[in-house]
Amino acid sequence: MAWTLRRVLNSWEVWHDTEKQQDRSLPFFSQRTAIPPSFDTLLELEEWLAKQEEKMAKNAAAKLLSGRNYPSQILYRKLVEKGFSEACARGTVEWAVRLGYVQDTEYLYAALRREISTGHGPKAAMWKLRSKEFSQEAISEAAQQIMPRDVQIECIRALLTKKKFSQESSQRQKTIAALLRRGFSWDTIQAALRNFF
Repeated sequence: MAWTLRRVLNSWEVWHDTEKQQDRSLPFFSQRTAIPPSFDTLLELEEWLAKQEEKMAKNAAAKLLSGRNYPSQILYRKLVEKGFSEACARGTVEWAVRLGYVQDTEYLYAALRREISTGHGPKAAMWKLRSKEFSQEAISEAAQQIMPRDVQIECIRALLTKKKFSQESSQRQKTIAALLRRGFSWDTIQAALRNFF
């Protein structure tokens, strides 16, 4: 009485002796996956499958993270898209965080610094980071530390000289509109423009 796992085209079948028991979708298994010839019990087969999925999920996460840094939410989504179960993907992300491979706060701070260096304000950074599935609270807290008001004012003044905005008072509305589109608040723009026009 042996349990076996057989590949049929792009799916897998669980057999008990000569009788097919169920179809299994195992998208993370490749043609080269070494499968033991048989298992004594169905539980033993399920445990082996869970260990293989965990091992392959960790390999997939390591491969993804070797190319670039991902926040934990996106890494989780990418693992699920590759066919790993939600529980396995969640466990793999927790493993990567525990080992320090995924550092959400460092990723968040680096993204905010990148936005400042490209001349964008906290609202623009918030729009971008919300698409990376960070919470509003986490972004606001990090933005207050990385982008205090004086840093924003310096950034606006650097933009005004770099982009060669006109200093004529007739161009004031266009300048303000451009800065609002870059994600700066009205109060911060007014403080930065006090001596400009």
